[in-house]
Amino acid sequence: MKVFYALPVFLGALAVANPSTTKRQTNSERLRHGLGPLPPAKKTSGALYPRQSATYCSLSIDTGYIEVSGPGISGYVSAPVPSSSFAEGFASGYVVKDYGSAQLFQILSSTPFSGPINIVAVNAEHPAHPYLGAASYTFIFYNLSFSNTLTPGRSDYATLIETDQIAPGPSTFDAFANGVTESQIWTLDCSYQLTATWINPDSTSYPNTLFVDSNSYIYITGDLGLQGSRATAAVTFTWRPSAGQ
Repeated sequence: MKVFYALPVFLGALAVANPSTTKRQTNSERLRHGLGPLPPAKKTSGALYPRQSATYCSLSIDTGYIEVSGPGISGYVSAPVPSSSFAEGFASGYVVKDYGSAQLFQILSSTPFSGPINIVAVNAEHPAHPYLGAASYTFIFYNLSFSNTLTPGRSDYATLIETDQIAPGPSTFDAFANGVTESQIWTLDCSYQLTATWINPDSTSYPNTLFVDSNSYIYITGDLGLQGSRATAAVTFTWRPSAGQ
């Protein structure tokens, strides 16, 4: 009988001695049984990850230059240069030159990071037509497959030129540019990269690629791979504020 009663007492002693079997003991209870105090509880804020600060885009200076970079290409958008070939379709187009010849531009938007914007040349070559736009010259080429549609799978392209202000949307004919033209095609992101988006006749749009030819004229297209020898290199545009940034 003594063994019968002693066994539970022995097991109870093991339970007290083994902290792994102890549930929610207080420090005073642990001390009575010869155990050390519980380790201090860790204080947590409940946050699993560091709080991320909000990103704000800022452009305090609306005048600047457009840097052009790409494989073997380094320079700035400069004043339009007359085309030496009638086949190009345009009287003069923007080209890439060094900083000393860079054209000064101005962004015409109080919210430049919120959508397509207009950009104008300061002291433009043709002051009455200062907008930095793009024109497609379908009728010059008499090419029935050329439809002013800049999408993947089509060889269509548009040339960067001086133009009038054209309302956002599908391209319209501009008498000064003598082609189907758009001006409000530019988007500026927080890293100051400028991208161009041409609106097709059916109101669709696709990511466009900027590229230059062997004469440094600048174009946009929906399919760089279909430009053949015309495209020397794809390039990127970066806005460089003229001062204060």
